[in-house]
Amino acid sequence: MWYNVIIMKKKVTKATKNIKNIKSPAFKRVAMKNTTAAADENKTYGFLNDIIFKYVFGSEANKGLLTYLLNALLHLEGPKRLTIDKIMNPFNLAEFTQDKFTLVDVKAKDEAGKRYTIEVQLLSHENFIERAIYYLSKLYTGQLKKNGKFTEIKKTIGISIVDFKLLPEEPAMQNVYRFKNELSMRTLTDSMELQFVELFKFDKDKPKSLRTPLEKWLHILKFGDIYSKEGAKLPKELEAEEGVMEAISVLKKANSNGKMRGIIESREKAEHVIATRMHSAFNNGKNEGKIEGKIEGKIEAAKIMLEIGLSKSEIAVKLGLKETDF
Repeated sequence: MWYNVIIMKKKVTKATKNIKNIKSPAFKRVAMKNTTAAADENKTYGFLNDIIFKYVFGSEANKGLLTYLLNALLHLEGPKRLTIDKIMNPFNLAEFTQDKFTLVDVKAKDEAGKRYTIEVQLLSHENFIERAIYYLSKLYTGQLKKNGKFTEIKKTIGISIVDFKLLPEEPAMQNVYRFKNELSMRTLTDSMELQFVELFKFDKDKPKSLRTPLEKWLHILKFGDIYSKEGAKLPKELEAEEGVMEAISVLKKANSNGKMRGIIESREKAEHVIATRMHSAFNNGKNEGKIEGKIEGKIEAAKIMLEIGLSKSEIAVKLGLKETDF
């Protein structure tokens, strides 16, 4: 058994040396994440894995869990609490089998007709905020059917839970954006709302007894993989939060699903390949010594992303290009 460990260690060491040559921080994080994952076949996936997140909170059978999470994120209590009526894009394992890079978010509608789109993201990329605005707008405008009335459009909220530094100038962990008058600061309309929750700003040392429902849920989202391991116990304060124990139970079930684990691992390997090829494409563009080298690198990266099945609109948003550029 000892020789298997030595061989694995050599493979990881070699891969780590290759990663050091990657200059792009975003690509390097993808490569490092997948190299580490390859070395641990018994890895427990947590809620911050986008596929796991969608399985737990985006399955029709689990819409109660999404209800608990959204009430915490939106600070709703008592009669103001919402109830999710329908998952608009329910989890379907087959879609990940056919397309490793399908967009992973959860879209839902509550009993009042309001729409929600929620996602988790571990890695930053260019134009992340523009991308969030784009998908929120699509969900908002998608409500208006042919010959429909504008009065039929319901409030739409987009929530991105990220584990990287997105808004460094904002000290708050949760930031909410709406249409406002810059002079009077009066809200024009609350029909569209965009929220960013930065987990890296979460105070994990705050006494659990003083935490709000939001802080308890964010703790679970960030450290769920630890609590889902065999023998691990939840602190009483977290056990008492409605929905948390059920979410951990569903997380354990997801980790025991061999087919799902295979798809997650396949997706991670594919991300590693893309990160490496895109890094090479960017470098080739820069090494040509042209002013437009970086743009050419992006265009080459876009072509690679087209090859693997991403849509032109999504690629354009990710790379900050026009669809006519590639």
